Amino acid sequence: MFSNRQLAVTGLLAGVVAVVLVAVAIVMTGTFRPSAVPSFQPLTAADYLWPQPAQVTDGNGQAAVSSFVIAQSNVDSSLTESALRLLHRSLAAKTGSSRMNATLAPFPISISVDSAAITNAKALPNADESYSLTVSETGVFIQAKTNIGATYALQTLSQLITSNGSLLYAKITDKPRFPYRGLLLDTARNFFPISDLERILDGMFMSKLNVLHWHIYDSHSFPIDWPLYPVMAERGAYRYKNGTLKVYRKKDVLGLVEYAFKRNIRVIPEFDLPGHSAVFGHISGHLVTRWNATPWTQFCYQPPCGQLDPREGGTLQIIDDLISDVGNWFQDPVLHVGHDEVPANAYTEFADAAKTDKANLTKIMREFEVQLAGIMEKNGKMYAAWDEIVEDYGVGDLVPKEAIISIWRSPSIQRVESARNAGFKNIVVGPIDTWYMDCSPSAAHCQSAFEKTNPATKYDIPGFITFPGRWHTWETMYKFDPLQGLSNASVIQGGFGALWSETVKRNNLDRFLFPRLSAIAERLWSYDSALYDTVSTGRRLARFRASLINEARIDVAELGYLGNEEGMVYRPELCDGVENMKADWQRGDSKWVVAGNPVDSSDYCAIAALYETNLLEHVDPERVLYAF
Repeated sequence: MFSNRQLAVTGLLAGVVAVVLVAVAIVMTGTFRPSAVPSFQPLTAADYLWPQPAQVTDGNGQAAVSSFVIAQSNVDSSLTESALRLLHRSLAAKTGSSRMNATLAPFPISISVDSAAITNAKALPNADESYSLTVSETGVFIQAKTNIGATYALQTLSQLITSNGSLLYAKITDKPRFPYRGLLLDTARNFFPISDLERILDGMFMSKLNVLHWHIYDSHSFPIDWPLYPVMAERGAYRYKNGTLKVYRKKDVLGLVEYAFKRNIRVIPEFDLPGHSAVFGHISGHLVTRWNATPWTQFCYQPPCGQLDPREGGTLQIIDDLISDVGNWFQDPVLHVGHDEVPANAYTEFADAAKTDKANLTKIMREFEVQLAGIMEKNGKMYAAWDEIVEDYGVGDLVPKEAIISIWRSPSIQRVESARNAGFKNIVVGPIDTWYMDCSPSAAHCQSAFEKTNPATKYDIPGFITFPGRWHTWETMYKFDPLQGLSNASVIQGGFGALWSETVKRNNLDRFLFPRLSAIAERLWSYDSALYDTVSTGRRLARFRASLINEARIDVAELGYLGNEEGMVYRPELCDGVENMKADWQRGDSKWVVAGNPVDSSDYCAIAALYETNLLEHVDPERVLYAF
């Protein structure tokens, strides 16, 4: 007869018990929906974990638990409260209140941290994230260099709770392979409120990602309540149905940075300069060159056109104000300054000048870069920028060599080698052909030839162009090797998934990110300890999917979903409204064929008449079964 505390259950028996008890989970609050669950039951603790730790030794046993208690800790409780909350949510999701055993004493947790506490987001860069975790019949013991590692240990502990509410014994030693593990999220093309961002941060923490690269504004909108220049939000932000501005206020940003910090996540804002900046024309039209130029296909890469013109008086002052004011709402020392997709003909008087004519652009950009570097230094901000800053504008020698270079263009090997040869040593990769999460039948420009045609079915939207195909699947993202083929891999500090939001609304944000983002997360955390396996990798990810849904209320896509059943091609919110659907600024030339355009015109925004953005909201998902 087993004691209340200890269940003498090992490998095979644990699997049998899980099969019998998985149905009992239906007593949990909420309604379950059917979900494909792997038939094979795991035999070791490693089968429960995502991302896979560096070393896992199975403890060959389990303990029944009804609650946890911190028996001993030298860490301030405020620094571990978010992880502990997740632990308790995980236990409740797998047991339900009707199955709690009131006779069980709380299972004890001891935490020992070696170093002084990391107490704010400024200290997150280069923080030691390693930990060891031991679970036995005597309790849980966590050893870490910092409180960052301790919170990751608690997150791992939450995954060792089985579907029948038992806690697996194990000994785990763990640390990430790469220090930079990120997500780029665009809130300019479509707006996502703080509640959405917090939910995504929860999923990032559970996946052990540690950088939110926040592409906060773009030519389409400026969703920042900036008291110094209130016209930017008044004219440049979207609105809810009642007319309220969709903006992030200072208190919202400060709160989000703190929320992220408690989940070990840095928030790096991107102020895209000088391209993708048409929205600054709301301050004064002379600050922006080619503002709302038409046909837009001739002067920019996406409507509305417009690039900040550093030759104009006042431009540099506004940039200085933006960095010194809004930039300092963020505690992270790094500020991303964009520098992608700056068309050369934006700065010439000749309308037919090629976008790739570099002579005039180089002169303008070199003068601009010197001034920008001075502004960054004055405000104590470190550079991050897209890979064009190395190759396309002739300014690589002016950029500090400690800058983070974000590689997005393919082939990524070529871009990495170019940045390394230029002396840059902090390179992160998120290639468009593998780790861009918006690539799909709605954004076909970054699909592979196979992805463009498989499957052959496409959306039925009469009068509008649609394409067949699929997005980059989680397997595609998992199998990408960020180090393969590099002559010197030491310059790679990590990578990121990127979600540009042209075709993403609140109703499908979660499934565009998860579980594919978690696949990238394991690649970056567990690079040396986890290889793709046709059975076990998907089995572990399917269980982790259930955790994201049940414990974080994230509406995660099925693993087999191909991103081809959205039923609609969405546009940026700027397209909303009859006046914008017919405006000149959104009209391209007749040769431009893209998903969502009318079959008989080049009106980019016309399809927005088929839906109403403000009615497309996030809905909490129904609960799903844990497979084991």
